[in-house]
Amino acid sequence: MAYELPPGSDNVVAAAAVLCALSLKFYAIGGFALVVDRYIRDPLASWLSAWIAVQVATILAMLTVSTSSGLTTTFAWTWLIGIAGASTVTRSLGGYGTPKVPRIDAPSLVFLALLAVMALRSFLMFDYTLDGFAYGYPRMAIWMNYGNMLVQMNTAQINIFSNEWNGELNGLIYGLSSGNIQGFGFGNVEVMALLFLSAKWFSTLLCKNVLQCSSIALIIFSSPAVLGLASTTKGDLLAVVGIILAAGFTLKAVRAKEPYFFIAMAVSCAGLAVGSKLASAPISIFALAALILTLAKPLRLRPTIGALCVGIAFAAVFCSRFFLNLFAYGNALARADGESPEFGIYTFVGNLGLVVRRLWSGAETPPFDVWALSAGFGTATLFIAVIIGLNWRDIQKRTAPANLVILVLSLAALTTCAALIPYRPWSFRYLLPAVVIIAIALATLSTKRSARLAASLSILGALINFGSAARPGEIIPPVAAIKLERHFTSFANAKSIERAMMFHPGTYLTYHVNELCLDKPQGISIATLNSINTFYFPFLGSHAQNRLLLTADLDELVATAAQAKPDLVSVTRGAAEVEANADLSRIGYVEYYRNDFDRVRTTLFIKRASNRFCPLDSGDP
Repeated sequence: MAYELPPGSDNVVAAAAVLCALSLKFYAIGGFALVVDRYIRDPLASWLSAWIAVQVATILAMLTVSTSSGLTTTFAWTWLIGIAGASTVTRSLGGYGTPKVPRIDAPSLVFLALLAVMALRSFLMFDYTLDGFAYGYPRMAIWMNYGNMLVQMNTAQINIFSNEWNGELNGLIYGLSSGNIQGFGFGNVEVMALLFLSAKWFSTLLCKNVLQCSSIALIIFSSPAVLGLASTTKGDLLAVVGIILAAGFTLKAVRAKEPYFFIAMAVSCAGLAVGSKLASAPISIFALAALILTLAKPLRLRPTIGALCVGIAFAAVFCSRFFLNLFAYGNALARADGESPEFGIYTFVGNLGLVVRRLWSGAETPPFDVWALSAGFGTATLFIAVIIGLNWRDIQKRTAPANLVILVLSLAALTTCAALIPYRPWSFRYLLPAVVIIAIALATLSTKRSARLAASLSILGALINFGSAARPGEIIPPVAAIKLERHFTSFANAKSIERAMMFHPGTYLTYHVNELCLDKPQGISIATLNSINTFYFPFLGSHAQNRLLLTADLDELVATAAQAKPDLVSVTRGAAEVEANADLSRIGYVEYYRNDFDRVRTTLFIKRASNRFCPLDSGDP
């Protein structure tokens, strides 16, 4: 891979590429949605259903080409152009014409503006959480470099079939299409758009006032919890979308005379949620329990079985990581060492208390200014309280049964999750799917007196939320804010790795990419000693051009170096450095660079007489 472009050009190309990729994908979805809408007569549900189908097909295609290491930029563009072409042909042959442009109200305009800002953020910044730098980006960069999502390495840190599977696959297609690791973060920009549309659609199933529904979707979309998750490469946000869609299609199935399509979609979306975040399983189970009520009414056997088969097949694709884990490790739930269920009264009380606190908090979470993974619901709670207050008399007279059933099931799911999920400062994100469903059910109890006021309040609340999330922290790092203001040109022109390192907070900035020549266009091979939370992000390369070989212990590192002859060998454990020096010296490596930072001690070794690296004058560059 050679990228000999003028400074900053590759960043412009990457941004243009991901926008083009998203446009092609949405164009294809729009064409297929016209086919679906002819049968279900619900434009928004048709579009969301088409997205589900396209996503399933994309994951299957990625898994298929991975078997032959064909996951490349060429594949990404061939696939995107192919589905866009198939959509065009389908539209032409079926005589579907051009889809109608929906009316855009004020909350929707604000949504588009905020989405554009988050898209701009994804072009310039990264997922600054420790998880993103230690797990998400390395995992996707390894897939991109090897052209294979099925590559395995003997290390506890990288379990390729991880809890973030669906979210990272969605980001990977943008990384591939742009040929740049900057593209990985654009996956959740797409998911943000899905979240707004799914929240608006689900709201319309509970109330008919479109303006009110747009307002509800905007206040949820702009909540600091959602903005925080959107700034990461994780699958949590996709799990929220999956739950909303599962609840919406279940409700459609209960109401429809011919519910077969909706049954298939409800099961598919429950699979999407569980595959994106296992913590979504309890609320998915309650959604499917409601779906069983649909099956209790007289239905034709063959269409019902067909719908269930399609739904289960789609859900299986979204949950493919469980099957891969079962095949690779003999355990469907295998993962790197981490959190596991902690059932108990302490867990239950702690999580409920956490929900109460986060419902009334923004993005500020000590000891960090803004912690992306533990932000709160912001102004959304106050918004819902005001709407309920304005409509209280109407709510007392008549409350829709659907809202009550959804509230009961969602509260049951929330309490179940609260009793199982470990109580941690960041656990609110695991409970967010249930909280969002409850919020929508409450906000749509009655809308007779509040639509215009709700629109005004949602816009004001969204701006307050956005301002809260934009304060210095993990979403917008403090150094980034300063550099963007004072040195935007040099910042925008910097390579992706250099830009990410420049603004990552803390003491991780111990590698000097330019001085050590770790971002050469042609790429190098690097063997590294790896453990939980080991930080080796600088080794990836801006275009994932470096070939990483991760090892779990020193013996394996030395054996890998002896066999694969990598250009660079990295040891990131202080205790092993002395032993590593002797062992690697015997197989032709010499110490090249050492840093003595307490938190990330790193020693790099290169082959004797190697001329692939820039010379260093002394110890630390």
